[in-house]
Amino acid sequence: AELQPGQRIRNAAGGYGLVEGLQFVARPEVMYNLSVAEAHTYFVGAGQWLVHNGCDISITGDAKSKYGSYTITFKSGKRYHGKGPLSRAKQSTRYRSQQHNDEALRIQWTSSSSERQQRIDEAVRILSDDPNNTYNVINPPGLRHLFEDDIF
Repeated sequence: AELQPGQRIRNAAGGYGLVEGLQFVARPEVMYNLSVAEAHTYFVGAGQWLVHNGCDISITGDAKSKYGSYTITFKSGKRYHGKGPLSRAKQSTRYRSQQHNDEALRIQWTSSSSERQQRIDEAVRILSDDPNNTYNVINPPGLRHLFEDDIF
């Protein structure tokens, strides 16, 4: 996931730092996506900042669409379903991982044709899953569209 100015990050001592800015440098560098005992998070640098290698992202449809729905699968086996562009799915992954202290393993994102359709797609994802195995806590806004359109 990409860092953003204003984002809080944690260090090994349990404290937080604030990302003040980003500097992108274009040059070849060797990069590694490491896993140690299935862990993808590490403390790096002099400040011992917590970083995450990222999880597997599966994209179906137009990745640049502003409409979509997604499912995030976590290490615990629980899932979270949401709606919005791919950038929101990534943001939600960071937020939900921290909120539940549960490492994200995979994002499955699918584009939708409209705001209404993404609400329907999110509702179908939530209703198709075991409610005891998700982090979703409210009824999806698209639920009423399922009844209006006789989908459910």
